[in-house]
Amino acid sequence: MTLRSIVKLSVLSAILITTATFAEAQASVYLSPALTAFATGTGSNLTFKNDTAGFIAGGFYNFPIQSRVTVGLDVRTVLGPGTMGGDFTGAALRVAFVPHRVILRPYFQIGGGVVTTTVKNYVVVNGSSFTIVPSQRFTNGAAELDFGLDIRLTEHFDLRAIDYGAAAGGSSTNNAGMGFLGAGVVYHLRPR
Repeated sequence: MTLRSIVKLSVLSAILITTATFAEAQASVYLSPALTAFATGTGSNLTFKNDTAGFIAGGFYNFPIQSRVTVGLDVRTVLGPGTMGGDFTGAALRVAFVPHRVILRPYFQIGGGVVTTTVKNYVVVNGSSFTIVPSQRFTNGAAELDFGLDIRLTEHFDLRAIDYGAAAGGSSTNNAGMGFLGAGVVYHLRPR
């Protein structure tokens, strides 16, 4: 984990925890091991690197709405370490269904953030000659779409059965994108 990723995650967590202390709404944090796939490319063509193990960490805040459909904000960091990985930090509008008697809690999120990944030095062989291509860093803004399902375990804990999403952006220069599939645990700061 890079220092930049630790700082991002700390700031996002502090914002959520501070917000939760001033409101009676539901604030939660989560952590999920994940399979991540980061991509690089130029224009609208993205080439995915090999999948890598990583994790998703973040939190969400549901506005105090007296309904079984809630709306809130989610902030997250997706980190895939190593040369095949990268990182994504973003914020999204969260819409979730939270029934009283059913333990299944599906949600979807739409938002955006910044995705960064690198391509290490590599050699291009062309007949009897070769070219060494230097390392490149790909960073751009990205739109995020995410779907998931939480399963209620207790007043404070949910099992995150699936968290699946992607983020990508487009420009005429170097681009980065990513996809993830994770499962983990959600901790609610206030009992529901």
